[in-house]
Amino acid sequence: MSFGRRAVSVLLVASLLASCSGDDGGTDETGEVDPQVVRDSINLVASDGTTAIAFSVRLEGLPPDFGDLSVTGEGLASLDHDGARIELEVSEGMAEVVGAEAGVVELVDDGTEAVVRAQGEPWRQVTGEARQGGGGGFTLIRGTDALAGVRFMERAVVTARLLGSNDVRGRPATRYLVTLDPSVVEGDDAAAAIAADLDAAGFGILAGYAWVDDDGRLVRARYDVDLGDLTGGGPFGAGGRFVSEVELFDVGADLDRTLPTVGGRGGQAVEPTELRRLLGGVAS
Repeated sequence: MSFGRRAVSVLLVASLLASCSGDDGGTDETGEVDPQVVRDSINLVASDGTTAIAFSVRLEGLPPDFGDLSVTGEGLASLDHDGARIELEVSEGMAEVVGAEAGVVELVDDGTEAVVRAQGEPWRQVTGEARQGGGGGFTLIRGTDALAGVRFMERAVVTARLLGSNDVRGRPATRYLVTLDPSVVEGDDAAAAIAADLDAAGFGILAGYAWVDDDGRLVRARYDVDLGDLTGGGPFGAGGRFVSEVELFDVGADLDRTLPTVGGRGGQAVEPTELRRLLGGVAS
């Protein structure tokens, strides 16, 4: 597999999680808890209809000549798969790896139709095949469901340890260290597909972090994996770490599903492979 394809493969697997990560200096461990608290926090968010979302996907700890390998973004998304407005930025390094252009990419979905544009070019339609099961709703990660990755966490979490508290966007949240076991995820849905992808990439038991606010909602999830643990030292043969983080906030926020005007569109529809490339490797 080529350098670029190997890199994209790991990015796809890890970004599907949009989850957990390394320690960020919170309080000391305070003991094991029932992992159901994490599952409940995800289900509670899903019941709110819409959420603002901010995320980052990046590779760290590589030799300096690799440059900045990251994709960051923010926006609003329906949790019922019926609409989203997302803007993301692909770094120059990541664009080179996946064969895309660096810069801003915008996505709009009204629940029936979806369009995308890169660097201010004309809007192009995203075909049904490039959307989750043809059912609408951008799933940015595996189709564009804002909760696709954390739904995997919900299904795979087997242990949780209370670590204390941190502020998330200025509000207190309880932080949990979680253990994720992909082998316990069954079925043929997106969570099961993520588990299968992880297994194929050589990942086993995973550790992550989840932050839950005072209302019991998941507000941040973060994942940090040592690529040096993979065969051959990861996709670059140079180790490094993959870090993925998502924050969910402003639950129930008003989502404008209005698509850009027809006159502002052009070019052929975007197929799945091209959508993945445009989004810097963070779509399946």
